[in-house]
Amino acid sequence: MRAFILSNHALLGGILCGLTLCMDGWSEKFPDEGSVGPFRRAEYVRNELLRGIEHVRGVHAPKGRNAESGEREAG
Repeated sequence: MRAFILSNHALLGGILCGLTLCMDGWSEKFPDEGSVGPFRRAEYVRNELLRGIEHVRGVHAPKGRNAESGEREAG
């Protein structure tokens, strides 16, 4: 039980760290509402944020589970 709690603690810490970096990057790129248009913001989300989310999903999916759906994989 202790190992389970510690591994999830580290997982949560890693995810929160990644989220903080994403939010800091957003604040640097877009310091105020009028700094850039919606296309630039959407491009940032597509190129930076979604790639990071996919990485977290793949790395931190429980063993034997599909990272996308959370369902058990066959095999």
